[in-house]
Amino acid sequence: MTMGDFLFAWETCRLDLEDSTSNMAKCLIRHMDRRRVKLFSPPVVAALYLDPRVNFHGSELLTDVDRKVAVDHLLELWNSLKDDQENQPNAPPKDKRTTVTTSSPSTTSQPSKMELFLRRKSPTKSPECLNIEQKLHELSLQPRVSCDDDVLEFWDCKKKLEPELYALAQVALAVPCTQVSVERSFNSLALILSDRRLRLGNENLTNILLVKLNAVLFELIDL
Repeated sequence: MTMGDFLFAWETCRLDLEDSTSNMAKCLIRHMDRRRVKLFSPPVVAALYLDPRVNFHGSELLTDVDRKVAVDHLLELWNSLKDDQENQPNAPPKDKRTTVTTSSPSTTSQPSKMELFLRRKSPTKSPECLNIEQKLHELSLQPRVSCDDDVLEFWDCKKKLEPELYALAQVALAVPCTQVSVERSFNSLALILSDRRLRLGNENLTNILLVKLNAVLFELIDL
C-alpha cells in the first residue's frame, strides 16, 4: 500500500461518514480532520505529491502549502541522493573540463567592481538544481491519473524518460503507511520486564530500551 492508496481509503471513509446524519459520524469527521493535519508530515506530503492520482491540475487533495512543503522536502532528498552517489567508492569521476582564460591575470587581490556586480547577478542555484525544481513544480500541472491505476507502474514507465524524478519516486513512495512504530518498543519492553526485573527504575528502563532499540547505531560508535 502506497501513501496515495492510504489517502484514498481515508477519504472514502470520510465520504461514507458524511452520508450519515448521526452525531457519532459528525464527531468522527471532526477527529479525522484533526488527525489528518498531524498525519501530513513532509515525507507523507512528498509521497502524495509524486502520486499523479493525488497531485494533478486542479486537485483539491493537496493545498498550496502542502505542495510547497513537498517540493522543499524533495529538493532536500535530491541533494542527499546526489551526495550519496558522489561518496560511493565506485562512483564515476566527474567530467572536469579545463577552463581557458583569455584575459590577462589580475594584478590585484581585490575583485573589481564589475566582478562584484556579476557575482550579485549570478544565479545562486546550479542549473541542475533549477532543472529538477522546475520538473517538480510541473508535476502539479499534469493530467489526473485514475485512482485505480498503480502509481508504482506509472513511475516504472517513466524510468528512462524522467530518471531524476524516478529516483525521487523510488525513495519517496517507499514511506510506510501501515507501520506501527511503537510495536517494536512494546515487544522489547515485554522481554525486559521479566518477573525478576519489575523493580527497575524509570531511568534504568529508559536506558535499556534506548540500547535495545538502537543496537545497530551503537555498533557504529568507536569506543
